[in-house]
Amino acid sequence: MAKVTNKVKRTIIQCIIGISIVAALLYKLNAREIFDVILKIDVRYFLLAAITYLLYNVLMAFRVSYLLGKVGKVTDYHVFSAHMGAMIASDVTPARGGYFILPYLLKRLNQSDVAEGMAVIIAPAGLEFILKVAGGFLGIILLFSSVGINRGILVSLFIAGIMCLAVGIVMVGTMWTKESVSSNLLSKIPFFGKFQKDYLRIKEKSFMIKDSVHVIIGLYMVCWMLTGLQWFFVGKSLGLDLPFYVYFLLHPLITMLSFIPITPAGVGLMEMGATGVFYLLGVGTTVGLAFSLLARLNSISVDLIGLVEITKAWDILSERLGGDKSGK
Repeated sequence: MAKVTNKVKRTIIQCIIGISIVAALLYKLNAREIFDVILKIDVRYFLLAAITYLLYNVLMAFRVSYLLGKVGKVTDYHVFSAHMGAMIASDVTPARGGYFILPYLLKRLNQSDVAEGMAVIIAPAGLEFILKVAGGFLGIILLFSSVGINRGILVSLFIAGIMCLAVGIVMVGTMWTKESVSSNLLSKIPFFGKFQKDYLRIKEKSFMIKDSVHVIIGLYMVCWMLTGLQWFFVGKSLGLDLPFYVYFLLHPLITMLSFIPITPAGVGLMEMGATGVFYLLGVGTTVGLAFSLLARLNSISVDLIGLVEITKAWDILSERLGGDKSGK
């Protein structure tokens, strides 16, 4: 009970920090002007952005289904429901860690057991982190070549990039390296011992998808294009004339901030970073903040599809909080 209470307290503090950052931005940049900009958007483009983001989620769910097939599981459309449930959970958790409830949602829907579910998301997620850092580096090159970059923004992005890269390397390394190497990595992670039994089974299953790296990377690149297109349409809804490649390169750069575990899903940090980066590209701060708020709203509005699944799965989530570590 004490652990749960401490976790709730930490979550509340993180929410307060995120809300405070957004409130400070709204106060400093004139909230009324920002909301006036938002109310005048072209709804058609905003809907196109939502459709594009929905296609992204369909592809992500397909990837989970494909990889479960590689470990011998036959799946159906319920994988999409589980994925969307995990997405809405990631929208309200620090470092988007809520997505890792996906294996438990898959278990509830009889799509896989927890070990198999973990196996098909850990290493692929690690690859995503590494590729996101590579994309973010290209985004920094874009800013340097165009207008230069503010030192404060650069430091924040550098910290986020190092964190994403480190997490990605650990996730891929622990799943797809020899046991001696992965054990050395995991021995440095506190409280790993109690998960070691599950880990060995997850690692065994994970090796079964290792030969699908080309599929994972290929789908990631398509998904990257779709999220870049989503931002392009959000920008068009505000009347921005920035070319698609700008959004394509800035998306991984700015979204790295959502993985800094200070606020839920980087609330406030992403908005501050996006406003600063768009300002460097000649977009007014009012429109820049409006863009960041609309981009988040657009994603959450689609992810809400998963709210029903989260509600149905509350019994399983409560069981996990209660200490069931079986993973079967």
